[in-house]
Amino acid sequence: MEIRISNRQNKFRIHPQKIKFLCVQVLMNESQSDDCELDLSIVSDKEIQELNAKYLQHEGPTDVISFSQRENIRQCDDEETSQLGDVVVSADRALEQAENFNTNFNDEFGLYIIHGILHLLGYDDIDIKKKIIMEKQQNLWFNTILKKNNLVLISA
Repeated sequence: MEIRISNRQNKFRIHPQKIKFLCVQVLMNESQSDDCELDLSIVSDKEIQELNAKYLQHEGPTDVISFSQRENIRQCDDEETSQLGDVVVSADRALEQAENFNTNFNDEFGLYIIHGILHLLGYDDIDIKKKIIMEKQQNLWFNTILKKNNLVLISA
C-alpha cells in the first residue's frame, strides 16, 4: 500500500511513519488490496475552510474532508487505478475539539484520519442508521489499532 502524507501546516509536529501505520492497518482490516493508494493531507483550519467552501459549499472549518477517486466502489482492485482518494484533516480543529470535548488531541486527530478513510470506503454518516454502522467501525479501529498500539501521531 502506498500512503502519501502531505503536511501543510506548521503548528504541530506529525509522526508520518505512525500515521502511515494507522492508515495501512485500517485499510488492511477493511480488506483492501496491497496496491491501494491513499493521499492524506494535514492542514490548518484556514485551508480546510477554503476547501469546505469550494467543494462542499459549507461555511467555516471542519474536521475532515474525504475526496473519493471512485464512485460506489469499496475495493482498490475493482478499477484500473488503485488510487482510493484523498483525506484532508485539520490539525487545528483536532486540537480545538479535543479541548471542547475534554479529550486527547492525538486521539481526536487519529479519529479524524480513521473517519476520513471510512468515508472513502463507502461508509456514511448521512442518516442515523448509517451513522451507527460507521461509528461502530470507527470505534473498532480506534481501539484495536490506535489505542492498542499507543500510536502517537501528532504533538502540540
